Amino acid sequence: MFRTRRIAPDDYPEVIALLNRHFPHVGMTEEKLLGRLERGARFFVAESGGRIAGFVDLRLGKGALIRGLAVGGGWRGSGVGTALLEKAVACAKGEGYSSVYIKVQQGNEKAVRVYQKMGFAAVSETAGKMGEPLLLMRKKLET
Repeated sequence: MFRTRRIAPDDYPEVIALLNRHFPHVGMTEEKLLGRLERGARFFVAESGGRIAGFVDLRLGKGALIRGLAVGGGWRGSGVGTALLEKAVACAKGEGYSSVYIKVQQGNEKAVRVYQKMGFAAVSETAGKMGEPLLLMRKKLET
């Protein structure tokens, strides 16, 4: 069993490790994480037994963008990713956004299917910082 909640300082090391494992190009450090939080990023974690099972990073600004979502290997298929997505979407909706966006590698078919199941639809193709092909997906929110 797990629960989702806002990130706490004690979570930083595990979230940083998970983020760097899934998104090594970011080179996340505590300083970078704190910078994101200071600029209004909302990090939510899934926690079980004092351990982090996954996280989602939601950036709120001109739009609502899910910058990262990762689930630890032992938690895949358990609903952690879906619960974290729901938490981020609810946050964006609560802040008055009409849509929330997420970028995903085009070849990550499993993630694309999960996002589609959650109501996201591809709106464009783009390239990531490393030149990899990405899909920009959007979920319209009822406000």
